[in-house]
Amino acid sequence: MKNNIEKIKKFIESNNQNLLINQLNEEIGCFYETVIRELSKKNNVSVINYVGVNANNNEDLFSNKKLYLFTSTNSRQIEEITSGNSQNIILTDYKNYKKFSKNLVSINGYDFEKDLRYFLNHYFKISDETIINYCISSPYFVFSEVSKYSLNSKNYSADSRVKEVNNFILSLRKDIFKLKANSIDIKKLFQKLKLEVNYKKFNFLTY
Repeated sequence: MKNNIEKIKKFIESNNQNLLINQLNEEIGCFYETVIRELSKKNNVSVINYVGVNANNNEDLFSNKKLYLFTSTNSRQIEEITSGNSQNIILTDYKNYKKFSKNLVSINGYDFEKDLRYFLNHYFKISDETIINYCISSPYFVFSEVSKYSLNSKNYSADSRVKEVNNFILSLRKDIFKLKANSIDIKKLFQKLKLEVNYKKFNFLTY
C-alpha cells in the first residue's frame, strides 16, 4: 500500500479531482494541511483555503495550478464539492470518510504518527526523536518546529515556552476550524488566519 504522504504527493502532481482526508481532529488536520502546502509548493501549485462549494479551477496570472482546500463535516456540501471540476482536498470527520472513501481517493488520519515520521524523515531528513515526538504531541506546530530545528539542530529543544505558544495557536486553530466547517463570516476567518501567521512569525523570532 502506498504511503499516505506519497499518496498526497501523487494526487497533487496528478489531475485527479478529489482527495478526502479523515483528519480525526483539527490538530491533526493542521499537520496534513502543512504537508499539502509543502508538497504543493514544491510542485508550483497554489493552495487556496476555500469557504463555500463553487471553486473555480481557472489558472492564475502566473499559470499556477490551483488546489482548493476545504474543511467540512457536511455530507451534502462534500457531495457538491466533489461534483465540480476543480481539484479539491477535503478534510472531514470519520463518518463522512466512511461514507465517501469508497468512491474517492482517500487517506485515514489514524495513520497520522506514521505519516508524520515519514514526512520528517524523507522530506526534511530529520530523525531526531526529540522533535519527532514533540510534533506527534503537537501536530499543529510542525512547520514552526521544523523551521526552528533546521536553523539550529544541535541546540534544539522543545522547552516549556513553546507550550504556552502552542496553547494560543491551538485555541486559534480551533476557531479557524469552526469557521471553515460552518462556512460563515469570511471576514472573520481571514482575520483569524492573518493573526495566526503574524503570531507565528513574531514567536519564531524570539528563539
